[in-house]
Amino acid sequence: MGAQPSERPFSFRPSMDCSLGLPVRRAIMPRTGSTVAGRSAMQTIFISIKCERGKAYEVADELVDLPEVSEVHSTSGQYDLLVKCYLPDGQDIGHFVTERVQTQPDIADTFTTIAFKAFG
Repeated sequence: MGAQPSERPFSFRPSMDCSLGLPVRRAIMPRTGSTVAGRSAMQTIFISIKCERGKAYEVADELVDLPEVSEVHSTSGQYDLLVKCYLPDGQDIGHFVTERVQTQPDIADTFTTIAFKAFG
């Protein structure tokens, strides 16, 4: 039996990003391409997010509440946040990013990377 739409298909271990003090939720998740306890395989994506000035913490707080989001990290460089998401196989990545992520307040730009295989 698969997870209900409002349920997360994985569990979390809270931790803290020591660099900026942002909370990070790490998911315990089956590797992409596998099935666990009758659950279908998941797609892993990473979304780099550029926030409006001074809004990275607020954006991170909103994103961690999305059920597909497993981790949110603050980053240096061109983007402010790196978000790791697990989507059910068959869920449209483009719709998820444009309708669920880019519509969040104070997000200026995104760059999405699709992961194929996790090693180790």
